[in-house]
Amino acid sequence: MIRYLIYVLINLSPCFLFAQASDMIGTWEGELKVRGQKITVFFNIAPQQDGQLTATLDVPSQMQYDLQMDEVTVDSNEITIDFKQGNLQYKGKLSPYLSTLKGVWAQGGGAFTLPLYRRKTTPYARPQTPQAPFDYDIEEVQYLNKTANIKLAGTLTIPKGKDKYPVAILISGSGAQDRNSALLKHKPFWVIADYLTSQGIAVLRFDDRGVGQSKGDFAKATTADFATDVTAALQYLQKHPRIDKYQIGLIGHSEGGAIAQIVAAQQKKKIDFVVLLAAQGVSGKAILLQQLEDILQQEGVDKELIQTRVRMNEQLFEAIIKDDKQALQAGDLLPIIEEDLNKMSAADKKLLGLEPASLMQSFPSFVSPWMRYYLEYDPATNLSKIKSPILAINGDKDLQVAGEINLKAIEQQVSKNTPLTIKLLLNHNHLLQHSESGAIDDYLKIEETISPEVLELIATWIHEL
Repeated sequence: MIRYLIYVLINLSPCFLFAQASDMIGTWEGELKVRGQKITVFFNIAPQQDGQLTATLDVPSQMQYDLQMDEVTVDSNEITIDFKQGNLQYKGKLSPYLSTLKGVWAQGGGAFTLPLYRRKTTPYARPQTPQAPFDYDIEEVQYLNKTANIKLAGTLTIPKGKDKYPVAILISGSGAQDRNSALLKHKPFWVIADYLTSQGIAVLRFDDRGVGQSKGDFAKATTADFATDVTAALQYLQKHPRIDKYQIGLIGHSEGGAIAQIVAAQQKKKIDFVVLLAAQGVSGKAILLQQLEDILQQEGVDKELIQTRVRMNEQLFEAIIKDDKQALQAGDLLPIIEEDLNKMSAADKKLLGLEPASLMQSFPSFVSPWMRYYLEYDPATNLSKIKSPILAINGDKDLQVAGEINLKAIEQQVSKNTPLTIKLLLNHNHLLQHSESGAIDDYLKIEETISPEVLELIATWIHEL
């Protein structure tokens, strides 16, 4: 009888004894209890092509999504997740029925018990995110930016076959982006790459410098520096045996459009086409001021208060632009707007994020190398030099790069001899999702990653060149 019970117990717990790394894959939810607060967190664990695991972290209450973890290791039924930037480590032990991770969240010298429970469904549906198997070839690539002496890494998707294929280089917008341009659970560059490659167009998408597997320092780089990263990608593709070097194009979203303008103007004979998605036609300063006004207006802020807030930013921007010697420091900015600040109520300062702590946190970004360059960036100089066909697509509900204003500017500045196609899409936001409001808060709520009309427009336009 005892022998029989031992046999039954052993056979009831094979998962515990022989847990595989694949058993950890999925979305795990837990409630972190810290100093009287309850913070819901999600770990999203996924497989890599090399058989190892990767993970991202979501903290919705802090508007943090897709934080890429540095390392995931599995030993028997135990998993360890490390996030160096956040000084965080999670260690958990998988339950026999594979439904729970009993573990500890260690961060900043503190340790907190954190059980994680497997979710059967993801909390954010993203139906367009590509799913294996894929009907094209996938290459993980690395190449050198000789100008900056840094290695960049990305993914090249190529249609199956022995032909040489046209290729598009995807260029991300502002902020440190990975190769998928992951934002709020969306992966638009992966969706674009998957669609175009299935339509016979190869696509290279790469991690921004200092992000993912790419080297370099993102914080010290400007839009012009990012353009050299794209040029390095161009040079790599020109030598690739499965790429038609006479059919290499650029697809840039938001600031990526400005980068595409710079590269296309510099590399006239080597760029076959340029696609500008939600891209600017006016200066960086004009973009940021219009963006601020449109977002505050959409949020229902009083018009007079909006005008005051926009005027304050314009004063800051002008001071930075006139600072030829770049001597202006973050601590020098407060006096520039102090007069307007002193006239504001405490409630208005809180509403507009102008409390002392918020200002001190934001001021360093105002005098960063990126901001100094971007404020003065004028697309007119580059747009007039581009000889390649251009497709410019903007949304009429875009609160970050106003669609109609920027498309008109692009149309006016492109040479009359350059083939230009302009598309202002109704009810499309900055991410080129269908949206009636354009509100930034809706980016996460909308299940659509990018409008199917946009995908079809791009593919059809490239094929018709």
